[in-house]
Amino acid sequence: MTRRGDRARKPMPPTPAPILASDSPPRLRDAARPARLALPATPFTSLVRRRAEWQRRIAMVRCAREFLYTSSYFYHYDRYGREYAGELIAAARRGVDTWLIIDGFGQRIARALMSTAEWQRLGALFTTLRAAGVHLVLYRAPTRLQRLMGGGLHIKVQVSEAGETILSSGNISATSFARWNEYAVALRGPIAAQLLDLLMAFIERPVRSHLTRLRARAYPAAGPPPSPTTYCVAGHPAADPSPLSPIVQARPNPVTRELVRLIDAAQRTLRITSFYFKPVPELFDALERAARRGVQVEIYHSHRDALPESVAPWLAATFYYRRCLDLGIRVFENLRGEHSKIVVADERWAAVGTYNLEHAADDRLAEVMVITDEPAIVAELVAVLKRLAADPANRPVDRTLLPSLPLALKVKRLAVYPVRRWV
Repeated sequence: MTRRGDRARKPMPPTPAPILASDSPPRLRDAARPARLALPATPFTSLVRRRAEWQRRIAMVRCAREFLYTSSYFYHYDRYGREYAGELIAAARRGVDTWLIIDGFGQRIARALMSTAEWQRLGALFTTLRAAGVHLVLYRAPTRLQRLMGGGLHIKVQVSEAGETILSSGNISATSFARWNEYAVALRGPIAAQLLDLLMAFIERPVRSHLTRLRARAYPAAGPPPSPTTYCVAGHPAADPSPLSPIVQARPNPVTRELVRLIDAAQRTLRITSFYFKPVPELFDALERAARRGVQVEIYHSHRDALPESVAPWLAATFYYRRCLDLGIRVFENLRGEHSKIVVADERWAAVGTYNLEHAADDRLAEVMVITDEPAIVAELVAVLKRLAADPANRPVDRTLLPSLPLALKVKRLAVYPVRRWV
Protein backbone atom coordinates (compact mmCIF):
# COMPACT_ATOMS: atom_id res chain seq x y z
CA MET A 1 0.00 0.00 0.00
CA THR A 2 1.33 3.39 -0.93
CA ARG A 3 1.83 5.65 2.07
CA ARG A 4 0.11 9.01 2.02
CA GLY A 5 3.46 10.81 2.07
CA ASP A 6 4.44 9.06 -1.18
CA ARG A 7 1.60 10.57 -3.12
CA ALA A 8 3.37 13.73 -4.21
CA ARG A 9 6.40 11.95 -5.64
CA LYS A 10 4.93 10.65 -8.90
CA PRO A 11 1.87 12.70 -9.79
CA MET A 12 -0.31 11.91 -12.77
CA PRO A 13 1.00 13.72 -15.85
CA PRO A 14 -0.78 16.94 -16.78
CA THR A 15 -3.75 16.60 -19.08
CA PRO A 16 -4.96 19.07 -21.71
CA ALA A 17 -8.57 18.38 -20.73
CA PRO A 18 -10.14 21.32 -18.89
CA ILE A 19 -11.29 21.02 -15.30
CA LEU A 20 -14.92 22.02 -15.56
CA ALA A 21 -16.64 24.22 -12.99
CA SER A 22 -18.57 22.16 -10.47
CA ASP A 23 -21.81 23.97 -11.25
CA SER A 24 -21.78 22.99 -14.93
CA PRO A 25 -21.31 19.24 -15.49
CA PRO A 26 -20.48 18.45 -19.13
CA ARG A 27 -23.03 17.17 -21.61
CA LEU A 28 -22.33 13.70 -22.93
CA ARG A 29 -23.54 14.70 -26.38
CA ASP A 30 -20.36 16.72 -26.92
CA ALA A 31 -18.09 13.86 -27.98
CA ALA A 32 -15.12 16.18 -28.54
CA ARG A 33 -15.02 17.35 -24.94
CA PRO A 34 -13.87 15.04 -22.15
CA ALA A 35 -16.39 14.91 -19.33
CA ARG A 36 -13.95 15.71 -16.53
CA LEU A 37 -14.95 17.25 -13.25
CA ALA A 38 -12.92 17.85 -10.11
CA LEU A 39 -14.91 16.94 -7.01
CA PRO A 40 -14.50 17.08 -3.25
CA ALA A 41 -13.97 13.96 -1.18
CA THR A 42 -16.66 11.48 -2.18
CA PRO A 43 -18.75 9.46 0.28
CA PHE A 44 -19.00 5.90 -1.07
CA THR A 45 -20.12 2.39 -0.23
CA SER A 46 -18.46 -0.56 -1.94
CA LEU A 47 -20.98 -3.07 -3.28
CA VAL A 48 -18.73 -5.93 -4.28
CA ARG A 49 -21.13 -8.55 -2.99
CA ARG A 50 -24.03 -9.16 -5.35
CA ARG A 51 -26.61 -9.34 -2.56
CA ALA A 52 -25.40 -6.02 -1.16
CA GLU A 53 -25.87 -4.26 -4.49
CA TRP A 54 -29.30 -5.77 -5.01
CA GLN A 55 -30.50 -4.77 -1.54
CA ARG A 56 -29.17 -1.23 -2.03
CA ARG A 57 -30.94 -0.93 -5.37
CA ILE A 58 -34.26 -2.10 -3.96
CA ALA A 59 -33.93 0.17 -0.92
CA MET A 60 -33.29 3.19 -3.17
CA VAL A 61 -36.40 2.45 -5.22
CA ARG A 62 -38.53 2.03 -2.10
CA CYS A 63 -37.22 5.26 -0.54
CA ALA A 64 -37.64 7.37 -3.69
CA ARG A 65 -40.27 10.10 -3.34
CA GLU A 66 -39.67 12.44 -6.31
CA PHE A 67 -37.79 10.69 -9.11
CA LEU A 68 -35.76 7.59 -9.90
CA TYR A 69 -33.63 6.78 -12.96
CA THR A 70 -32.14 3.39 -13.87
CA SER A 71 -30.14 2.46 -16.96
CA SER A 72 -29.14 -1.03 -18.07
CA TYR A 73 -27.56 -2.45 -21.22
CA PHE A 74 -30.17 -5.20 -21.15
CA TYR A 75 -33.00 -6.40 -18.95
CA HIS A 76 -33.95 -10.02 -18.37
CA TYR A 77 -37.19 -11.73 -17.53
CA ASP A 78 -35.93 -13.68 -14.52
CA ARG A 79 -36.51 -13.41 -10.80
CA TYR A 80 -34.40 -10.23 -10.63
CA GLY A 81 -36.14 -8.59 -13.57
CA ARG A 82 -39.58 -9.46 -12.20
CA GLU A 83 -38.79 -8.25 -8.67
CA TYR A 84 -37.27 -5.01 -9.93
CA ALA A 85 -40.23 -4.36 -12.21
CA GLY A 86 -42.58 -4.80 -9.26
CA GLU A 87 -40.64 -2.20 -7.27
CA LEU A 88 -40.67 0.26 -10.19
CA ILE A 89 -44.41 -0.17 -10.61
CA ALA A 90 -44.97 0.46 -6.89
CA ALA A 91 -42.80 3.59 -7.07
CA ALA A 92 -44.66 4.95 -10.10
CA ARG A 93 -48.03 4.32 -8.46
CA ARG A 94 -47.08 6.32 -5.38
CA GLY A 95 -46.20 9.30 -7.58
CA VAL A 96 -42.46 8.86 -8.18
CA ASP A 97 -41.36 9.98 -11.66
CA THR A 98 -39.77 6.65 -12.62
CA TRP A 99 -37.48 6.10 -15.60
CA LEU A 100 -36.02 2.86 -16.97
CA ILE A 101 -33.55 3.31 -19.85
CA ILE A 102 -32.42 0.20 -21.74
CA ASP A 103 -30.18 -0.07 -24.78
CA GLY A 104 -32.13 -1.32 -27.78
CA PHE A 105 -29.24 -3.23 -29.35
CA GLY A 106 -28.16 -4.75 -26.04
CA GLN A 107 -31.72 -5.90 -25.43
CA ARG A 108 -31.84 -7.59 -28.84
CA ILE A 109 -28.63 -9.56 -28.32
CA ALA A 110 -29.77 -10.50 -24.81
CA ARG A 111 -32.57 -12.46 -26.43
CA ALA A 112 -30.03 -15.27 -26.88
CA LEU A 113 -29.93 -15.58 -23.08
CA MET A 114 -33.72 -16.08 -22.82
CA SER A 115 -36.16 -18.70 -24.01
CA THR A 116 -38.94 -17.77 -26.43
CA ALA A 117 -41.44 -17.87 -23.56
CA GLU A 118 -39.27 -15.60 -21.41
CA TRP A 119 -38.88 -13.13 -24.28
CA GLN A 120 -42.64 -12.98 -24.76
CA ARG A 121 -43.24 -12.54 -21.04
CA LEU A 122 -40.66 -9.76 -20.96
CA GLY A 123 -42.60 -7.93 -23.67
CA ALA A 124 -45.74 -8.23 -21.57
CA LEU A 125 -43.82 -7.02 -18.51
CA PHE A 126 -42.65 -3.92 -20.40
CA THR A 127 -46.26 -3.21 -21.39
CA THR A 128 -47.26 -3.46 -17.72
CA LEU A 129 -44.48 -1.08 -16.72
CA ARG A 130 -45.65 1.53 -19.22
CA ALA A 131 -49.28 1.11 -18.17
CA ALA A 132 -48.25 1.75 -14.55
CA GLY A 133 -46.62 5.06 -15.52
CA VAL A 134 -42.97 3.99 -15.74
CA HIS A 135 -41.12 5.87 -18.51
CA LEU A 136 -39.52 2.99 -20.42
CA VAL A 137 -36.91 4.22 -22.91
CA LEU A 138 -35.31 1.88 -25.45
CA TYR A 139 -32.30 3.84 -26.66
CA ARG A 140 -31.21 3.44 -30.28
CA ALA A 141 -28.14 5.00 -31.86
CA PRO A 142 -29.03 7.88 -34.23
CA THR A 143 -27.82 6.43 -37.56
CA ARG A 144 -28.62 3.19 -39.32
CA LEU A 145 -24.94 2.25 -39.64
CA GLN A 146 -24.38 2.75 -35.91
CA ARG A 147 -27.40 0.62 -35.08
CA LEU A 148 -26.30 -2.09 -37.51
CA MET A 149 -22.79 -2.20 -36.00
CA GLY A 150 -23.98 -2.33 -32.40
CA GLY A 151 -23.82 1.28 -31.25
CA GLY A 152 -25.64 1.98 -28.03
CA LEU A 153 -25.78 2.80 -24.32
CA HIS A 154 -23.60 0.80 -21.94
CA ILE A 155 -23.80 3.13 -18.90
CA LYS A 156 -25.34 1.35 -15.88
CA VAL A 157 -26.51 3.88 -13.28
CA GLN A 158 -29.30 4.17 -10.72
CA VAL A 159 -29.97 7.52 -9.06
CA SER A 160 -32.77 9.18 -7.10
CA GLU A 161 -33.53 12.57 -5.59
CA ALA A 162 -31.91 11.43 -2.32
CA GLY A 163 -28.53 12.28 -3.84
CA GLU A 164 -26.99 8.82 -4.17
CA THR A 165 -26.07 7.01 -7.37
CA ILE A 166 -25.17 3.36 -7.89
CA LEU A 167 -22.59 2.92 -10.65
CA SER A 168 -22.41 -0.73 -11.64
CA SER A 169 -20.74 -3.02 -14.13
CA GLY A 170 -23.83 -5.23 -14.19
CA ASN A 171 -27.32 -5.28 -15.68
CA ILE A 172 -30.78 -6.10 -14.35
CA SER A 173 -30.30 -9.80 -14.88
CA ALA A 174 -29.39 -13.00 -13.07
CA THR A 175 -26.21 -13.08 -15.16
CA SER A 176 -25.04 -10.13 -13.07
CA PHE A 177 -26.54 -11.00 -9.69
CA ALA A 178 -26.16 -14.79 -9.66
CA ARG A 179 -23.47 -15.69 -12.19
CA TRP A 180 -20.66 -13.30 -13.20
CA ASN A 181 -18.29 -11.37 -10.96
CA GLU A 182 -19.39 -7.72 -10.93
CA TYR A 183 -18.47 -4.56 -9.08
CA ALA A 184 -20.71 -1.66 -8.08
CA VAL A 185 -20.22 1.37 -5.89
CA ALA A 186 -22.73 3.75 -4.31
CA LEU A 187 -21.52 7.35 -4.56
CA ARG A 188 -22.88 10.55 -3.04
CA GLY A 189 -22.20 14.21 -3.68
CA PRO A 190 -21.77 16.15 -6.94
CA ILE A 191 -20.90 13.04 -8.91
CA ALA A 192 -24.51 11.84 -8.56
CA ALA A 193 -25.74 14.94 -10.37
CA GLN A 194 -23.18 14.51 -13.12
CA LEU A 195 -24.19 10.90 -13.74
CA LEU A 196 -27.85 11.89 -13.94
CA ASP A 197 -26.87 14.59 -16.44
CA LEU A 198 -25.15 11.94 -18.54
CA LEU A 199 -28.26 9.74 -18.52
CA MET A 200 -30.45 12.60 -19.66
CA ALA A 201 -28.51 12.73 -22.93
CA PHE A 202 -30.31 9.50 -23.89
CA ILE A 203 -33.83 10.74 -23.16
CA GLU A 204 -35.72 12.57 -25.89
CA ARG A 205 -37.46 15.00 -23.54
CA PRO A 206 -35.59 14.94 -20.22
CA VAL A 207 -37.08 16.51 -17.12
CA ARG A 208 -34.34 19.04 -16.41
CA SER A 209 -35.95 20.13 -13.14
CA HIS A 210 -34.91 16.77 -11.66
CA LEU A 211 -31.29 17.59 -12.39
CA THR A 212 -31.70 21.07 -10.94
CA ARG A 213 -33.06 19.65 -7.70
CA LEU A 214 -30.33 17.02 -7.48
CA ARG A 215 -27.62 19.62 -8.07
CA ALA A 216 -29.05 21.77 -5.29
CA ARG A 217 -28.76 18.84 -2.91
CA ALA A 218 -25.44 17.47 -4.14
CA TYR A 219 -23.22 20.51 -4.60
CA PRO A 220 -21.64 22.06 -1.53
CA ALA A 221 -21.06 25.75 -1.01
CA ALA A 222 -18.49 27.21 -3.39
CA GLY A 223 -14.92 26.88 -2.28
CA PRO A 224 -11.59 25.39 -3.35
CA PRO A 225 -11.79 21.60 -3.87
CA PRO A 226 -9.73 19.54 -1.43
CA SER A 227 -6.74 17.57 -2.68
CA PRO A 228 -7.93 13.99 -3.30
CA THR A 229 -9.63 14.00 -6.69
CA THR A 230 -12.56 12.05 -8.08
CA TYR A 231 -14.01 12.76 -11.50
CA CYS A 232 -16.07 11.21 -14.28
CA VAL A 233 -14.93 10.74 -17.83
CA ALA A 234 -17.56 9.72 -20.37
CA GLY A 235 -17.68 8.94 -24.06
CA HIS A 236 -20.56 8.75 -26.52
CA PRO A 237 -19.26 7.39 -29.86
CA ALA A 238 -22.67 7.69 -31.53
CA ALA A 239 -22.32 11.49 -31.20
CA ASP A 240 -19.19 11.41 -33.37
CA PRO A 241 -19.65 13.56 -36.52
CA SER A 242 -18.05 11.02 -38.86
CA PRO A 243 -20.59 9.75 -41.46
CA LEU A 244 -18.83 6.37 -41.26
CA SER A 245 -19.11 6.08 -37.47
CA PRO A 246 -18.40 3.59 -35.92
CA ILE A 247 -16.16 2.19 -38.68
CA VAL A 248 -14.18 5.44 -38.74
CA GLN A 249 -14.40 7.95 -35.87
CA ALA A 250 -13.50 11.61 -36.34
CA ARG A 251 -12.65 12.20 -32.67
CA PRO A 252 -10.80 10.20 -30.03
CA ASN A 253 -12.84 8.61 -27.28
CA PRO A 254 -12.34 10.59 -24.02
CA VAL A 255 -12.53 7.45 -21.85
CA THR A 256 -9.94 5.61 -23.92
CA ARG A 257 -7.69 8.65 -23.83
CA GLU A 258 -7.97 9.00 -20.05
CA LEU A 259 -7.28 5.31 -19.44
CA VAL A 260 -4.18 5.56 -21.63
CA ARG A 261 -3.07 8.49 -19.47
CA LEU A 262 -3.66 6.46 -16.31
CA ILE A 263 -1.72 3.48 -17.66
CA ASP A 264 1.15 5.70 -18.83
CA ALA A 265 1.43 7.13 -15.30
CA ALA A 266 1.93 3.70 -13.69
CA GLN A 267 5.44 2.98 -12.42
CA ARG A 268 5.09 -0.26 -10.46
CA THR A 269 1.82 -2.16 -10.87
CA LEU A 270 -1.28 -2.26 -13.05
CA ARG A 271 -4.25 -4.49 -12.29
CA ILE A 272 -7.14 -4.51 -14.77
CA THR A 273 -10.47 -6.34 -15.02
CA SER A 274 -12.64 -6.57 -18.12
CA PHE A 275 -15.34 -8.91 -19.42
CA TYR A 276 -13.06 -9.92 -22.30
CA PHE A 277 -9.65 -8.40 -22.91
CA LYS A 278 -9.49 -7.23 -26.54
CA PRO A 279 -8.51 -3.56 -26.33
CA VAL A 280 -8.09 -0.98 -29.08
CA PRO A 281 -4.49 -0.49 -30.26
CA GLU A 282 -4.05 2.74 -28.26
CA LEU A 283 -4.74 0.89 -25.01
CA PHE A 284 -2.65 -2.15 -25.83
CA ASP A 285 0.22 0.10 -26.88
CA ALA A 286 0.01 1.83 -23.48
CA LEU A 287 0.09 -1.55 -21.72
CA GLU A 288 3.09 -2.57 -23.83
CA ARG A 289 4.90 0.64 -22.84
CA ALA A 290 4.12 -0.09 -19.20
CA ALA A 291 5.40 -3.64 -19.39
CA ARG A 292 8.60 -2.55 -21.15
CA ARG A 293 9.40 -0.02 -18.43
CA GLY A 294 9.06 -2.70 -15.78
CA VAL A 295 5.46 -2.29 -14.59
CA GLN A 296 3.91 -5.55 -13.36
CA VAL A 297 0.72 -5.84 -15.42
CA GLU A 298 -2.10 -8.25 -14.55
CA ILE A 299 -5.27 -8.71 -16.61
CA TYR A 300 -8.35 -10.53 -15.29
CA HIS A 301 -11.06 -11.44 -17.78
CA SER A 302 -13.50 -14.25 -18.56
CA HIS A 303 -12.99 -17.89 -19.46
CA ARG A 304 -14.71 -19.07 -22.62
CA ASP A 305 -17.29 -21.00 -20.57
CA ALA A 306 -18.52 -17.75 -18.96
CA LEU A 307 -20.55 -16.97 -22.09
CA PRO A 308 -21.67 -20.33 -23.47
CA GLU A 309 -24.08 -18.62 -25.86
CA SER A 310 -21.11 -17.38 -27.93
CA VAL A 311 -17.43 -18.25 -27.76
CA ALA A 312 -16.55 -15.53 -30.30
CA PRO A 313 -15.64 -12.76 -27.77
CA TRP A 314 -13.24 -15.09 -25.98
CA LEU A 315 -11.70 -16.22 -29.25
CA ALA A 316 -11.12 -12.58 -30.24
CA ALA A 317 -9.34 -12.04 -26.91
CA THR A 318 -6.99 -14.98 -27.49
CA PHE A 319 -5.22 -13.10 -30.28
CA TYR A 320 -3.61 -10.95 -27.55
CA TYR A 321 -2.31 -13.89 -25.51
CA ARG A 322 1.05 -14.47 -27.18
CA ARG A 323 1.86 -10.75 -27.21
CA CYS A 324 1.00 -10.47 -23.53
CA LEU A 325 3.11 -13.49 -22.59
CA ASP A 326 6.06 -12.18 -24.62
CA LEU A 327 5.84 -8.87 -22.73
CA GLY A 328 5.52 -10.51 -19.32
CA ILE A 329 1.88 -9.40 -18.91
CA ARG A 330 0.01 -11.94 -16.80
CA VAL A 331 -3.48 -12.85 -18.02
CA PHE A 332 -6.07 -14.75 -15.98
CA GLU A 333 -9.36 -16.29 -17.06
CA ASN A 334 -12.22 -16.42 -14.57
CA LEU A 335 -14.28 -19.59 -14.90
CA ARG A 336 -17.42 -17.89 -13.56
CA GLY A 337 -17.02 -14.81 -15.78
CA GLU A 338 -15.33 -11.51 -14.89
CA HIS A 339 -17.70 -8.68 -15.73
CA SER A 340 -16.26 -5.91 -13.53
CA LYS A 341 -14.40 -2.98 -15.10
CA ILE A 342 -11.59 -1.80 -12.81
CA VAL A 343 -8.14 -0.32 -13.40
CA VAL A 344 -5.75 0.26 -10.48
CA ALA A 345 -2.35 1.89 -11.05
CA ASP A 346 0.38 1.70 -8.39
CA GLU A 347 -2.32 1.27 -5.71
CA ARG A 348 -2.63 5.04 -5.99
CA TRP A 349 -5.04 5.84 -8.81
CA ALA A 350 -8.08 3.79 -9.80
CA ALA A 351 -10.83 3.78 -12.41
CA VAL A 352 -14.14 1.95 -12.10
CA GLY A 353 -17.27 1.96 -14.21
CA THR A 354 -18.66 0.40 -17.38
CA TYR A 355 -15.80 0.48 -19.94
CA ASN A 356 -14.51 -2.96 -20.96
CA LEU A 357 -11.12 -3.09 -22.64
CA GLU A 358 -12.58 -3.85 -26.05
CA HIS A 359 -13.20 -2.09 -29.35
CA ALA A 360 -16.92 -1.69 -28.73
CA ALA A 361 -16.26 0.49 -25.68
CA ASP A 362 -14.11 2.78 -27.80
CA ASP A 363 -16.14 3.17 -31.00
CA ARG A 364 -19.71 1.96 -30.39
CA LEU A 365 -20.92 2.17 -26.80
CA ALA A 366 -21.55 5.12 -24.52
CA GLU A 367 -19.46 4.47 -21.40
CA VAL A 368 -18.49 6.15 -18.15
CA MET A 369 -15.59 5.64 -15.75
CA VAL A 370 -15.05 7.26 -12.37
CA ILE A 371 -11.36 7.99 -11.78
CA THR A 372 -10.06 8.69 -8.31
CA ASP A 373 -7.02 9.04 -6.09
CA GLU A 374 -9.08 9.16 -2.89
CA PRO A 375 -7.22 6.78 -0.52
CA ALA A 376 -10.32 5.06 0.88
CA ILE A 377 -11.78 4.28 -2.54
CA VAL A 378 -8.45 3.16 -4.01
CA ALA A 379 -7.75 0.95 -0.97
CA GLU A 380 -11.12 -0.74 -1.36
CA LEU A 381 -10.50 -1.45 -5.06
CA VAL A 382 -7.03 -2.77 -4.25
CA ALA A 383 -8.62 -5.14 -1.72
CA VAL A 384 -11.20 -6.26 -4.29
CA LEU A 385 -8.48 -7.11 -6.79
CA LYS A 386 -6.34 -8.90 -4.22
CA ARG A 387 -9.29 -11.13 -3.33
CA LEU A 388 -9.84 -11.72 -7.02
CA ALA A 389 -6.20 -12.71 -7.51
CA ALA A 390 -6.54 -15.31 -4.73
CA ASP A 391 -9.76 -16.77 -6.18
CA PRO A 392 -9.16 -20.34 -7.44
CA ALA A 393 -11.69 -19.67 -10.23
CA ASN A 394 -8.99 -17.54 -11.91
CA ARG A 395 -6.76 -19.62 -14.17
CA PRO A 396 -3.48 -18.19 -15.48
CA VAL A 397 -2.97 -18.25 -19.24
CA ASP A 398 0.24 -19.96 -20.37
CA ARG A 399 1.77 -20.94 -23.68
CA THR A 400 0.12 -24.37 -23.69
CA LEU A 401 -3.44 -23.00 -23.87
CA LEU A 402 -3.75 -22.19 -27.57
CA PRO A 403 -1.96 -25.30 -28.94
CA SER A 404 -4.15 -27.51 -26.75
CA LEU A 405 -7.49 -26.12 -28.00
CA PRO A 406 -9.83 -28.64 -29.64
CA LEU A 407 -9.71 -28.62 -33.42
CA ALA A 408 -13.24 -27.22 -33.69
CA LEU A 409 -12.24 -24.21 -31.56
CA LYS A 410 -9.10 -23.67 -33.63
CA VAL A 411 -11.21 -23.55 -36.79
CA LYS A 412 -13.65 -21.08 -35.16
CA ARG A 413 -10.70 -18.99 -34.03
CA LEU A 414 -9.47 -18.65 -37.61
CA ALA A 415 -12.97 -17.66 -38.72
CA VAL A 416 -13.20 -14.98 -36.00
CA TYR A 417 -9.88 -13.34 -36.89
CA PRO A 418 -11.14 -11.09 -39.74
CA VAL A 419 -14.07 -9.78 -37.63
CA ARG A 420 -12.42 -9.81 -34.20
CA ARG A 421 -12.97 -6.07 -33.78
CA TRP A 422 -16.74 -6.50 -33.99
CA VAL A 423 -17.39 -9.51 -31.73
